[in-house]
This record gives sequence, C-alpha cells and structure tokens, in this order.
Amino acid sequence: YLLNNKSTSTNAVNAWTGAEQEFQAKDFTLGSIGIEIKFTSSNQPRINVSNERQLDAENLSDLFLVLYSTEAVKDNGFSLNSLVTQIRKAISTDEERCIFNAKLQLNGYFDEDNEHYGRMYSLKKTFGFSVTSDFPKIVKNQLPLGIYDTSYSIEISAVESFIVELENILAKV
Repeated sequence: YLLNNKSTSTNAVNAWTGAEQEFQAKDFTLGSIGIEIKFTSSNQPRINVSNERQLDAENLSDLFLVLYSTEAVKDNGFSLNSLVTQIRKAISTDEERCIFNAKLQLNGYFDEDNEHYGRMYSLKKTFGFSVTSDFPKIVKNQLPLGIYDTSYSIEISAVESFIVELENILAKV
C-alpha cells in the first residue's frame, strides 16, 4: 500500500522497521508517525497484540493500526509468497530490493522455504484505526514492575469509534 502511493513509495522499504531491534515495536515508522499492521483470518475478527510496546505511542505524534481481515481460500487468493513477489516488483531500485530482502530474512522469511508460505487468503475487509490515548490497549508504563511481553486481543466492536480511512493515515505521513 505504501509502495503504491506517490508520497510514501520512496520511503516504504526504509519505513519498514518491524524487524529492526530499536524500532521492533512498530511495523512502520515514518518520521514521528507509527503504523502497526495486523492480519487475521478469524471468523470473528479481532486484533491480536503481541506485546505492550506495539500500541504504545510514546515518542510518536500519531500511531495507527491497520487490520487486514481475511479468510482462507483454496485458490484465487493471495499468499505470503505472492505478496513478496508483488512487492519485489514494485520496489524501484536494486538497493531497496536488497534492503527489503534482508528485512524479510530478519523476519524469518527465506525463499528456500517458500513451500511453507503458500496458504491462500481472500481479503474481506481492511480496517484503519487511530490509536489515541483512549484506545483500549496495554502499554509498558501501565504494567507493574517485572511484567513484560504481554499479549492480548481486542474486540473490533470495542474500537469502532477509532476507525479512520486509510487515505487519512496516508495524509498524515
């Protein structure tokens, strides 16, 4: 999505910070804007959060969450392999492609294991959310000393009032 947008296409690969140790809590960081990406194929879409840093907007002016709600299909869908191929084609320079490939490996994606990434999905709906101070979340400064790496789920119905259009997210970056 970022690669296909004129205002973000040149920064999209570098903005993917999810695998970088110091930015690991956010999937994308564009200046002071953070974007967390989630994917679900559950019949009851929900947001699964892996740790207390993912929805923490500390040091950010804005934090957005994008949820891709899908369903598994036998064919006529997309797979992780097809998305990687599509993104590689959309990247404009060899240097960016090398950076993208290195980040894929940091995230555990290796071309030689592509038979494991063939499950097909169909996109049902894409949700965008503005993660404000009122958004229901667990963040580091709310946890008692000694508790960390919390994971939890958020019901979509509890965050409907935080929905924003993807175009509004792009306008911010």
